[in-house]
Amino acid sequence: MASFLQLKNYRRGKKRVYFTKNELAQLLQTYSQNVTTGHWRDYAIDHNIGMALFSVFRSSHEIPLYVFAKFPETSSQPTEFAVFTPQKKLIQDQNLSIVLQKINMRPQLISSDKRNFFCPI
Repeated sequence: MASFLQLKNYRRGKKRVYFTKNELAQLLQTYSQNVTTGHWRDYAIDHNIGMALFSVFRSSHEIPLYVFAKFPETSSQPTEFAVFTPQKKLIQDQNLSIVLQKINMRPQLISSDKRNFFCPI
């Protein structure tokens, strides 16, 4: 005879995490500013168990330049936002606006004839 398993007993209590309307508006505003300057061209949104991800790409065939992650609030920690590159975690803060400001202030390499210059976005 078959027995039924209740999946709620096997789940760890983590739920899917989503960006709020305000958070998504802030992310898309930053995205659109970088699209107009030619730095970013594509994005992806993932809602996973335990985190929400907003990834930006230079082209749709590459790995993400940045991944903005939202980690849900727990009993011991408030909601956290972090930015990752393929190599490392750049920034983590409880306020998405601060995280986005720090990303916009990061220097970018731009080319001019025979020289390379660093300048803020």
